[in-house]
Formats: sequence, structure tokens, C-alpha cells
Amino acid sequence: MLADMQERVQRTATTIRERAPHCATEEATKMSLIVPVLQDVLGYDCHDPLKNAIQYKLKSGDATDGENGRHPMTNGPTEP
Repeated sequence: MLADMQERVQRTATTIRERAPHCATEEATKMSLIVPVLQDVLGYDCHDPLKNAIQYKLKSGDATDGENGRHPMTNGPTEP
């Protein structure tokens, strides 16, 4: 099991090194570098709306007030 995880990490790291120089935007970075780690290494389904909210507005007072982002749902959906 550990060997399998190490193989996934090495494969994903190689892919990230190849793709990183071509990521010029936030969306490209997310889709090419971050999502593969979440999916391929950690086994997280980034496209399951029951497990995460793709975009949401942060409430006033948060560090990045007004920004959109992705977050895992812990107690069901949050306010859109």
C-alpha cells in the first residue's frame, strides 16, 4: 500500500514538473497542478457536488473577502 502511494506521488510529481511552466493563469494552475494531487494522490473526487462546493463567496471579514474558491463540505452545502 505504501509503495502504491509512493508510485502515485512520483508519477504526479513528474506530471506537475512538466506542466508547471505552462500554467499562466489561476485556472490553469488549479486544473493542471492542484486537481491532479487531490485526485491521483489523495483519491479525492473534485467533481462530486455532494462533497465540495466548486465556487462560493466568502463572508465579510474573511481574509480574502469576496474571493471565490473551492472547499470541502463538512456539514452539507454552504450558502452560495
